[in-house]
Amino acid sequence: MRFSLLKTVQTTVSPSRTLLFFSTVIVAIWGTTQLPAQEKSAKTYTPDHETRSVEFHVRDEHGKPLEGAKLFANLVYLDSSKNTKISNSNLVTNSTGIAKYKHPRHATGLRLWVSKPDFVPEFVDFDKDPQGEVTKIPDSFEFQLARGTKLSGIVVDESGKPIPNVTVSVSTHGKEPVWSAVPKPMMSLNTEAVTDKAGKWHITTAPVKPTGDDFQFRLKFTHPDYISDAKWSELQTQQNVTTTMLRDGSAKVVMHQGHAVKGTVLNTAGDPVTKGIIVWHDEPYFGSTVHEVEINEQGHFKTIPLPPGKHPITVVTPGFQPTRQIVDVTKSMDDLTFTMKPGKTLTLKIVDLSGKPVPKAHVSLRGWRGAESLYNWRHSNVLNSRIPTRANENGIYIWDWAPDDGVTYLISARSFASKEVTLAARETAHVIKLDQPLIATGKVTDAQTGKPVENFRVIPVIEFRPEFLSTSFQDTVPGKEGLYQIMLNGGMRDRRHLIRIEADGYQSAISKNSFGLGEGPVTQDFSLKPAKPRTGRVVDGSGKPVSGATVVAGTPSIVPIMQNNELDWSGIPLKTSSDGYFQIAATFEPTRIRVLHETGFAEAVRQPDEDIGTITIKPWSRISGRLFQAGKPVPNQLILFKTVQDRKLGEPRFQDSFHTQTDAEGRFEFKRLPPVAGAVQAYLGPWEDSPLTSSQSFPLDLQPGDHKIITLGETGATLKGTVVATGRGEVELNKNWSLNYLIRRDGGIPLPNDFPKLSFDPKGPVQPAWALDPNFYSWLKTHQYYFVKLAPEGQLQIGGVPPGDYDLVLRLYEQPAGCLVETIGTKVVSVNVTSDDIKSGTKDLGAIEVPCRVGPRVGQYMTSYKFTDTTGREHSIYDMKGRYVLMQVWASWCIPCLKSMPDIKATAAQLADKPITFVGLNIDKRPADAEILVEKNHWNWAQNYLGAQSDMARQLAISSVPIYYLIGPDGRLAASTNEWPEMKEKIEVALKPEQ
Repeated sequence: MRFSLLKTVQTTVSPSRTLLFFSTVIVAIWGTTQLPAQEKSAKTYTPDHETRSVEFHVRDEHGKPLEGAKLFANLVYLDSSKNTKISNSNLVTNSTGIAKYKHPRHATGLRLWVSKPDFVPEFVDFDKDPQGEVTKIPDSFEFQLARGTKLSGIVVDESGKPIPNVTVSVSTHGKEPVWSAVPKPMMSLNTEAVTDKAGKWHITTAPVKPTGDDFQFRLKFTHPDYISDAKWSELQTQQNVTTTMLRDGSAKVVMHQGHAVKGTVLNTAGDPVTKGIIVWHDEPYFGSTVHEVEINEQGHFKTIPLPPGKHPITVVTPGFQPTRQIVDVTKSMDDLTFTMKPGKTLTLKIVDLSGKPVPKAHVSLRGWRGAESLYNWRHSNVLNSRIPTRANENGIYIWDWAPDDGVTYLISARSFASKEVTLAARETAHVIKLDQPLIATGKVTDAQTGKPVENFRVIPVIEFRPEFLSTSFQDTVPGKEGLYQIMLNGGMRDRRHLIRIEADGYQSAISKNSFGLGEGPVTQDFSLKPAKPRTGRVVDGSGKPVSGATVVAGTPSIVPIMQNNELDWSGIPLKTSSDGYFQIAATFEPTRIRVLHETGFAEAVRQPDEDIGTITIKPWSRISGRLFQAGKPVPNQLILFKTVQDRKLGEPRFQDSFHTQTDAEGRFEFKRLPPVAGAVQAYLGPWEDSPLTSSQSFPLDLQPGDHKIITLGETGATLKGTVVATGRGEVELNKNWSLNYLIRRDGGIPLPNDFPKLSFDPKGPVQPAWALDPNFYSWLKTHQYYFVKLAPEGQLQIGGVPPGDYDLVLRLYEQPAGCLVETIGTKVVSVNVTSDDIKSGTKDLGAIEVPCRVGPRVGQYMTSYKFTDTTGREHSIYDMKGRYVLMQVWASWCIPCLKSMPDIKATAAQLADKPITFVGLNIDKRPADAEILVEKNHWNWAQNYLGAQSDMARQLAISSVPIYYLIGPDGRLAASTNEWPEMKEKIEVALKPEQ
């Protein structure tokens, strides 16, 4: 099996905007089955040294040659200078079903798509094996295409009138085959149809319905005059278009009229600006449809129809500073007018550590004002922004129409480690020093003989933080004759890495220390302990060997990510032999061994020197049920099964996800679940809109072979009430941002035997302090409970609550931009639901008052707050009379906090001569974690480490991070917000000279 980083790269885009290929993300996208953009409008690169020829045979299901089949070949290879190159070729089979293909000797990967009308397309990938060796491209390879079948439907407008010329994109793919020396093709459908005058469309290349579960087809609808899908399956999911409907032709999709945004772009003299683009998406490069339009010769523009609501509009015009604003799109909105200011000059001088210029360095824009709408990609995914992309021969990069605030740049050059910086334009050049790549070399010897180990594998291990490790098997390199060399920071520049060594016949090893960029060349030797592979055997309940079972091992440093019992990322899957045996390499770590087979599941933990022995699989468990709200089934809702036991960092573990979706009648099913304790619940949270107001969690102690049938939210009374935040005066609180639980006191399932010891006695009524226990939420999964989503004004509605005694736990937060930290108000209310409540159908809890803290508000004096400056001297806000003070609350584990840090640094540098002082307030429990980040990233403004429970943190009523407080020269709070771009604008306005 091959894995990719596709969780962070979206690959299914509009007809001319498919998979993204550029040298800096080849590793990230390798392994996907989606067809690259070059098939549509590709520049074909001529490979160097065409020394090998391959014959591809294409036949039908009966073995008959298929003439006229199309093959698209995507090749990655090394040229004579060992530069990575990409070659794309379009081939067609001849009358004997053969297409001949030449490729260079130094190929590092080859992907092929084959298609023919009325046949199901296929895909094959000649890539690295799980040990990092490149699969040999054979001299001959055969595809056998199955006859396709029909999918069809109709597209209409809101009045039911057919819409012609709608592009309907259809995508699905088969299960990826287990890796083998000779890769096996897999089904990969990615095609389009266009509706006719009657609004009807069809394709004939869909796979036939298999025995058991059908394929899940993803659709995308695009039309220039209607609101199109912004992402795959959007309209399909909203309107509950099922596979059954697609197969019987009854699939109907309604497209709605949107509102195009129109306007004019002018310069400061009032003349039209005639070159440039308008962007209405914050990540247009990764979007699934068109998100930009050119400005015409009169300075006018018009977007595609957009849905009502707020949309970001970015204007990018050569010669002028880019601008971005949020526009509320309505039917009656006026045309927009943008007046563009002259651009600023940003100059980068890119050099190596000795100061020597780095010629032709690539400069890529990665972020601006919290978005990626300002870009300089040169790709068919987006329009050309005309922003420069490279430095010149002297390492000088000039962008003479840059904005006057910070932009994040990724700077990369061959033989150097790439570097990300956030900078603002200024009169003098920014000098960017590129580090050498973090190269590790060393010797690997036999611990007994001292002789070099002949063949071994070197694998980088990412260290997110101590004990939080991830082994990057996709970046494995081979070692020979006791010597190795590996680049450690190829994928994640800002992370430290360890080195892992594996060799057949030896126990694996890992470096004691981790290494980071800038630490120079690393020399790390290893002495491997000889050890035989560890052999285990898988049998069923009767002792019969199980053949063809998948075996996956998890350790503290190898954490396989599993989606519905299938390996999604990390780890190496193995198969049991005909007599049930398997082998895993000897390791220095404890190992959790998981066995998966169509007949059952097993898991066992073994210590490094412990025999694996015989592992007995147990039959799968199964759950089916229905989801209700207010007596009606709820379609298209995500249903989760969560195991009670969450393995901790430093333990051998897996990262599991079990999920399914309700159908049109609210039905759902988990056909294969491990027989463990867990809970079933519909997904519901405060961060996304949902038709649900509450979500029942049902605990189950699954036993082998169980089939549990449950209903969620159907039987019982509906609890209603209103939560009122007290103690806040006139300050409003959006109560949508809360975590609330109605917990049943009795029943539930027992805790697993190895469950960690709780800090509280769970026998009595729930207490607010219980939530502080790190195992509280795992304990909660053993009880029947309801997650309760409050309306912004505090109304609650909990459906399907049977008679019994409950505790309603209310936990209120300020509206976050990033990570929740601490409640501003907590209350537990005892609730007794009686049979009379069931008869009446409703129980009114009335108004529930929750005492809440309130942090500083605009206009309030902040003069008593103190901080320490960069020299260690303590100040109060009172001491800063005449200056603004920006207090920025952050945490090292808060991704939005870290994302904004480079721009805060750039802004602080830009405003160094202005009357403003920047003060960081860190709330990490372990200040050392934050101090390391501050030192490493040169966040050189005043940093104060408050800790999680400091008096200042409580006085500020910090409920979420990040949060920013701008204090005026008079000592009063001038502004506060969770959003850095918003605070940045407020700072600009505050410091702007009076006209």
